[in-house]
Amino acid sequence: MFANAKPLDKKVHQYLKFSPAKGYQFAEDIPASVLSHLEMAAASRYYPIVFLTGGDNNPCMPHALLTLKQKKNAFVTDDGVWAAGYIPMHVQRYPFILGRVAKGKNYVVMIDENAPQFQSDKGVPLFDDSGEATDFLKNTIAFLEKYIKDLEITRLLVQEIDKSGLLIPMKAKDSPKSEEKILKGFQTIDAKKMLKLDDATLAGWVRKGIMPMIHAHLTSLANFNDLAKLQGLKPPFRA
Repeated sequence: MFANAKPLDKKVHQYLKFSPAKGYQFAEDIPASVLSHLEMAAASRYYPIVFLTGGDNNPCMPHALLTLKQKKNAFVTDDGVWAAGYIPMHVQRYPFILGRVAKGKNYVVMIDENAPQFQSDKGVPLFDDSGEATDFLKNTIAFLEKYIKDLEITRLLVQEIDKSGLLIPMKAKDSPKSEEKILKGFQTIDAKKMLKLDDATLAGWVRKGIMPMIHAHLTSLANFNDLAKLQGLKPPFRA
């Protein structure tokens, strides 16, 4: 989505105004959306939730899977309507994002300058006449800061799951009698191995909010078949 993300600059963007988009066409090509731990229960009602693998700069995180086809978000209709009861925060925050510039450690507010939400002649101003952030922009920044903190907490919780050896490559079947195939880059929770963890670990995970994450992930896997049917594909039957 963020095709042209640039740091928000009150000199460059002083007269920029924001209007809500009339549809979600800006998200029609995204295959998945990262989720914070706080979103997983709501998202699990509509999407398969998988753990996408990544490197040091892109740690393993839970994602709502939005398609089984390349560059086709199944939940954005031709009219731009989001056809599910919950929209991930990653999509809701567009066209604003907190990002790092070059090798900087601190986050800065960035915007997608190509976003249809931005105009110069109509909408809510980002800055007032003196160049200070408007209440709208301040509230947006507060939302972004909370969201990035939620993602960081999620990353740490997933790390704890991973250290316990529960994340394994995801497998699926083309039909009930076919052999399982590994879905590259996708990971899932090994439910059988989880049951072998000691009581102290499981109790700690309940208090930390890890167990609700795991439950949301495991229950969401039933949505794989629904997603396949939505896109006119053969359901990826699971063992």
